[in-house]
Amino acid sequence: MIALLPQAFLNYRLQNTNNLSTTTIMLWIIGSEITLVYLIWTDEILIIAATYTVFIAIALFIGCQIKYYDQEKQSINPSVSQKSKYFQFLINYMLLLFLCSICGILLYYVLQLTKSHLYMPVLIGGIIPTIIDSIAYFPQIILIIQMRSAVGVSSLMILTELIGFTAGTISICLEQHIDIIPMSSFVAMIIFNLILLVLTLCIFRNTNKNENGTQSDYELGQDSKESMTLLKDEMKRLKPNINEQATTNINLVDDQ
Repeated sequence: MIALLPQAFLNYRLQNTNNLSTTTIMLWIIGSEITLVYLIWTDEILIIAATYTVFIAIALFIGCQIKYYDQEKQSINPSVSQKSKYFQFLINYMLLLFLCSICGILLYYVLQLTKSHLYMPVLIGGIIPTIIDSIAYFPQIILIIQMRSAVGVSSLMILTELIGFTAGTISICLEQHIDIIPMSSFVAMIIFNLILLVLTLCIFRNTNKNENGTQSDYELGQDSKESMTLLKDEMKRLKPNINEQATTNINLVDDQ
């Protein structure tokens, strides 16, 4: 439930989401949304549905962070206040929540309409989210390898998910009847999280330190650029007043 919180906090601390895969976040949201609707439709334990709800909410928040920091990186507009940016962020987040709710309601009615076909609930609620969850980590792994850097990917998030999926796998193994669908999904996600953990803590560990220094330099450079832009705008605003005052002084001297 709280696995994505470290990632959201890391995004805020770094003020960017450069090495975070948008595709991975989208696949997480889609897979969790399908599972959540299926749990509600089958009247499963409420706490499990609540867990997926919180996960989706945090994933949507991270999605808004990606858009927000991308806009911050692409352009600097001093005329737009920070409060306006935060307000736009909140609007985007509420719109995504509303869109997910609409999609969830539609999927619920699809399950209702197809409940006479026994294979459809299994396909929608079991097989499809399992496939989505299994391939969701591929884009993030590929992005880290392409960028040759794991900066921006929270190791704590990976560890939390790894512990959760391992516990889920153990609980399934302890049951008398082992459900193959969630079991295969959990095993796949354990493998992918192990790969991510190796990439972030072992292979690109030194790169992360260098990137942190580069990130600090980049942020200082961005702050300097923004300060210079604000200074230029202020000078442009004051220039007419200065010229007017100078003209007035010259006229006074001429009169004297």
